[in-house]
Amino acid sequence: MNYFNQKVKLLILLSIVYFAFACQKEYSIDKGASNGGKALGSLQDSAGNCQNIVIHGNYAVDSILTDSNYVLVNINIISPGKYLVSTDSANGFWFIDSAFVVSTGIQTIKVHGHGKPVLPLSTIKTVSFNNSYCQFTIYFLPPISNTDYFPNTIKSNWSYFDSYNNTITTITSINNFKVNPSSGLTYQVFASNKTDTFLYRKDGNGNYYEYAYLDDSTNNGVDYKFLEDYATVNTSWSTNEVASLRVGVSSVFMNFTIAAKDTTITYNNIIYSPVIKVKEDLIYKLYNGKTAIVFSDYAYYAKSVGWINTDFITTPPSSFTLQKYTIY
Repeated sequence: MNYFNQKVKLLILLSIVYFAFACQKEYSIDKGASNGGKALGSLQDSAGNCQNIVIHGNYAVDSILTDSNYVLVNINIISPGKYLVSTDSANGFWFIDSAFVVSTGIQTIKVHGHGKPVLPLSTIKTVSFNNSYCQFTIYFLPPISNTDYFPNTIKSNWSYFDSYNNTITTITSINNFKVNPSSGLTYQVFASNKTDTFLYRKDGNGNYYEYAYLDDSTNNGVDYKFLEDYATVNTSWSTNEVASLRVGVSSVFMNFTIAAKDTTITYNNIIYSPVIKVKEDLIYKLYNGKTAIVFSDYAYYAKSVGWINTDFITTPPSSFTLQKYTIY
């Protein structure tokens, strides 16, 4: 009787062990055991197209990426298990994440950013999973500061008196940015109380740019440098030539010259110093090969204040002078 009971107990124990191993085996297969525990799938859909990648966070040169910098990647999982999603490290930063996925089908994976961007140019990232690859582009905010010759901190504003029209124009740096897809450059938007908008950027190395039309007749905007705060007096530079629609004019460009440095200017009993004075010439290139200066002006920029005045020296003479300002 004891022998029979022991045999029964042994059979029951063996059955439990068998079923335990059977269940464990089935569970492991569900977790990707047939692939060594590795998840299988693709970044592409059934038609071979890359699925949507959503970029989160702001990206600025020389700023270490934080938890707010990540991308959401959609992956078509065909076998669950451990996954690794990563990008290249071009321009000093990258995205990488690894964990377990337990379900098949389209899964959204949060991939965290690391590193510190080096250059302020748009950067194409190649993301990989298994043997599939897709790309997305990271665009950078222009440097934001209030201590150089063109502050662009959010909400900073400037009010100018236009002597030609006898009006006041207020310009405000707003929390909005625009990307030029052809160049990958990002511009901060300045808005006026007259519904005009202006696109500016700076590189943090003393170069200041605007994206605008150089003349009413041009059919292409241009990214041009309007100030070099490190340049010495008499330093000159020109923009690229842009095609013109005016009769007899083949192209138009602007020339800039540092006319004065470290000067002191007083407007409305307010003393500004140091100030950089820049001569600006709009030039037509004619079809006969000659050039003609259409108009000239002098623009003034004060450190930690920005653009404080423009004197238009061609007929009729006028000015655009700062009345009050608030820098944040």
